[in-house]
Order: sequence, then C-alpha cells, then structure tokens
Amino acid sequence: MTQLITIVFPVFGLIGLGMAMAKHPAFPPSVAKGLSDFVYFLAVPALLFSVTSKGLPWAEVHWGMTFGYFSVCYGLFVVSCVFSRVVFGLTLDQQALFGMGSVFGNTVLMGIPLILSAFGEAGILPLAMIISFHSVFLLPLVLVVAEVGRSGGKTFKAIPKLLFQAVFKNPIIMALLSGTVWGLTAQPLPEAVSALMGMLGAAAAPCALFALGASLMQLKLAGDVRESMAVATLKLVAMPLLVWSVGRFLFELPQLWLAVAVIMAALPSGTMVFITAQRYDLFVQRAASTVLISTVISVITLTLVLWLLLPT
Repeated sequence: MTQLITIVFPVFGLIGLGMAMAKHPAFPPSVAKGLSDFVYFLAVPALLFSVTSKGLPWAEVHWGMTFGYFSVCYGLFVVSCVFSRVVFGLTLDQQALFGMGSVFGNTVLMGIPLILSAFGEAGILPLAMIISFHSVFLLPLVLVVAEVGRSGGKTFKAIPKLLFQAVFKNPIIMALLSGTVWGLTAQPLPEAVSALMGMLGAAAAPCALFALGASLMQLKLAGDVRESMAVATLKLVAMPLLVWSVGRFLFELPQLWLAVAVIMAALPSGTMVFITAQRYDLFVQRAASTVLISTVISVITLTLVLWLLLPT
C-alpha cells in the first residue's frame, strides 16, 4: 500500500497543483500551452532519446504485447463507432471522434510519468513499444474515418500523407527512432550532450503532469454528458480489461509487460481527442467533457489497476 501511495500521490498531486495554479492570474492559458509544448517537443523527446541511445535489449522485446494492444484498439474503435451509431445516432465523422476517445489514451503527459514512477527504467522498453506506434497506428485511422465521413468516401488518397505526417512530424516518434539508431552504434553520447539530455529529461515527468492539470482547467463539461460518460467507460473499463485478457491468455506476457500494457490501456482519453475535435469543429464540447470526465474518474480506476498489477 505504501508503494501504491508513493506512486499515485505525486502523479495526481502534480495534476492537482496544475489545476490549482491555472486559476491564478499569473498562470494564463498561454503559459500552460507553452509548458505543454516544452514537454512535447523537448523534455519527453530528450528523455526517450537519452534512454534508447544506450541501446535497447531487442532480444527481450515481446512483440505480442504491441500486436495485442493495437488489435484491441482497432477492435474497440470499430465497436465504439457501431455503438455510437446505434445508441446515439452519430454520423460517421462524429463516430470517429467517439471511437478515438475510447482508445486514444494520454500516453505522453500521463503515461510516461506513471510508468517511470511505477517501474523506473525497466518499464521504458515496453512503454516504447506502445508509444512509438500509438500515434502512427491510431491517429491516421481516426483522421481517415473522419475525412471519409465528411467527404462521402472521396479521401482515401490522403492515407499515405496522413501516415507520413503521423511519423515524421511527431517529435516523440522521431526521438525514439533517432535514439534507437544511435544505440545500434554502441557508442556513448558525448558527455555534454548526455548532460543536456539528462537535464531536459528530468523535467519531463513533473512538467508533463503539471501541464496536464493546467490544460484540464480550460475544459468545461458541456454537450451530451451521456455520450462522454459512455466513452469514458469504454476507455477506462473495457479497454484495460480487453488488453489484460489478450495479453494474459492469448500472448501469455511476462508480468512487467502485461502490467505496462494494461496501465497504458487504463489511461484516460488524451488531450489529442479534444485537439482533433477542434480541428474539425466537430464533437468539441463532448470531446472536452470526455477528456475531463475520464481524467477525474481515472484517479479511482488507475489506482485500482496499479493496486492489482504492481508486484508486492
């Protein structure tokens, strides 16, 4: 129990501090946006590059975790779209956002600090196997479905461009790729570069959680809350249960890999859901409610998941 409190309290405590500071006049939305950009474009890439540049133990990779995790994502996305059509009567482009909220977790701002707190560097390899493919596999899927829904099926030629952008315009993925390439050379980073990466990487976890809390205060409960609650239930309950079942019984993953996969699956809907909704001027209020509701409820659900999965 002490170990659980040691992990959970700093994570949600920093999110709470970010929410509290967001109410202060000295911390306007522009500051929160700048801090989020610092985390996304500098701190987290530096952390991931620093770790992967030391060389990854590829012989220890369990590819079944990656395959199982994203198989669940794709399956649940389809189920969510059908469910939202039957129950709420959503159009195809709206279904894309509903489905995205059901499978697209807050892997960067919340997932990385949580896994590092729970498992340290031992969790980096399974974590990298998820976040390196997260946007590559899921974002183009959502964008293509949304575009097809809006255009009546005339945008399939845009798929290669969307895939290219998902990989080469994503600083997280580029950091993982470049760090992995450097690691293959078996050469250590120059001391000055290593020190710089270390300083930036050390700021990743606290700044990410603080920025997440501050950004949450810009979201308001609005739209059809029933839909947002349905998305939150799919994301926080259905997805981790499915990932656990597939990883445990189909791929028989080791404890660490199974735990990382399930914790990542149990993360609340990511802020990218709201950003994507804003881009299309679609599902915006419900997306904001989804991110806010799922993050608040995850205080309970993630604590339960960690309690069940952490080694005693």
